[in-house]
Amino acid sequence: MFDRRLIDQLDISHDEYNRTCKQLEKSYNYTCRIYQAISFKEFHDYLLLSDIERSSEYGEQVFARGKYA
Repeated sequence: MFDRRLIDQLDISHDEYNRTCKQLEKSYNYTCRIYQAISFKEFHDYLLLSDIERSSEYGEQVFARGKYA
């Protein structure tokens, strides 16, 4: 089972990456460097959900898709 701290760290990294891409006017690229190593792209849909959506049944399904990708 995924540790909650790991998900929290993914969330923080995702926010930082989004801010950087926006500032540099770049598109997302989860296929290189650390993002590929930690399977970042598999959790992208989950990380885009609000806290309320994440705790819903739908959010759990989205998370499971990333976890078992």
